Amino acid sequence: MSSMFWLLAVAGGLFRYALGLAVKAYFQRDIVIPDILGITLIILAAMPEFARPVAYPFPLSLTLGFVGVDMLTKRRAGHD
Repeated sequence: MSSMFWLLAVAGGLFRYALGLAVKAYFQRDIVIPDILGITLIILAAMPEFARPVAYPFPLSLTLGFVGVDMLTKRRAGHD
């Protein structure tokens, strides 16, 4: 079970990295998620299914992979 969590987290991170490279190559822009949105997505993913106020289809591990890059590297929106 633990290995599946980490595999999904790595897969989410790799997807985010590849998407960032593609956007950088075609549009010369960086994808940056603001901290408050990243924290909100992590909280939504961690909530039990019955307690979520909105439908959120991704598990916690994929969500950590998606937003983990921004949360760990502290890239900020609007700064080059």
